[in-house]
Amino acid sequence: MAFDLTMLPWLIFMITAIIAGIFRFKSLPPSLRYFWLVVLQSFITEMIASYARIRYHNNIVVYTTYVPINFTLTTLGFYQELRSRWLLRVLVAFWVFYFVNMVFWQPLTTIFASNAWMTSMVFTSMWSLWYFYRILQLPATRSVFNYSLFWICCGHLLYIATCLPQNALHNAMGNDLRAHYWFQIIRDVANVFLYVCFAITFLRKQEKPELNPGI
Repeated sequence: MAFDLTMLPWLIFMITAIIAGIFRFKSLPPSLRYFWLVVLQSFITEMIASYARIRYHNNIVVYTTYVPINFTLTTLGFYQELRSRWLLRVLVAFWVFYFVNMVFWQPLTTIFASNAWMTSMVFTSMWSLWYFYRILQLPATRSVFNYSLFWICCGHLLYIATCLPQNALHNAMGNDLRAHYWFQIIRDVANVFLYVCFAITFLRKQEKPELNPGI
């Protein structure tokens, strides 16, 4: 089983974002440092998952382990901007849910943690919409396109809108190869857009909006 060449387009943008982030890491605001780690973790996960798929014909453990780490980094990144303790409370509750889900419903080694992944996507979309709401309340003295998390939020929202149905149906699809094929195409296109947005963020100078601390 060879390396999946359909991954190349979005891997290129992922690598672009990682390299751009390396050169600008010291000047990045704390929020973007967390999101740089999100991209780096995603890249490492995809490499390990590809190896596991080729070598062991199973990479469920890799992706299931990826879910809580990715959500933790994402939430901490948003927390640096929104400054609301609710994000940290949700993060703690998510980890509790993740382990309960792993013990009772979706074992680590046999079933992908789609419940936890869908939950993380719902909250990530909420953080993104919350961020948009907060920056739109600011005086229109700067372009929203220059705010630190604008492009990342755009990427997240489109990715989640296109991939949430796929992840919701992942375990139910079973061995339906046709469904997996079309959902994989959708996922690849969404991944391209997501990592294009990350690349844009790290390639251009971004401004941290002055948001009042949340509750």
